[in-house]
Amino acid sequence: MLQNIINRFKLRNLKGLKVLNYDEYYVEIKISNESNIEEITKFINSFPEKFQLNFFDNFHPQISDPGAYVFVQKQNNNFIYQLGNHGWSSNWESINSKDLINYIYKNRSYTTEYFKISSNKKME
Repeated sequence: MLQNIINRFKLRNLKGLKVLNYDEYYVEIKISNESNIEEITKFINSFPEKFQLNFFDNFHPQISDPGAYVFVQKQNNNFIYQLGNHGWSSNWESINSKDLINYIYKNRSYTTEYFKISSNKKME
């Protein structure tokens, strides 16, 4: 099933996105500066429900530690996100796909070590 997940996200064909590691719970992706808006748009357009995308927001104002971890889910064909870091988290809020794409694009060179897709269910 994990191979289907990787193929579903079209990760093998997106410039600047490369599968680094995976197990039954997550797929870890390397995103680089080669990833342009078009490639990130393809990625987001292929994002199914019941999965979560995690990445790092390097530009978020410091509350505890610098930056914030971003958790994104797709629910009823809409995206929602939550921010968090040591000792705090935000409420879940809506974000449209264009703003999400720009958010990822802006942070792509800062999230190379933390760009993951996970599911609430064990992937087999």
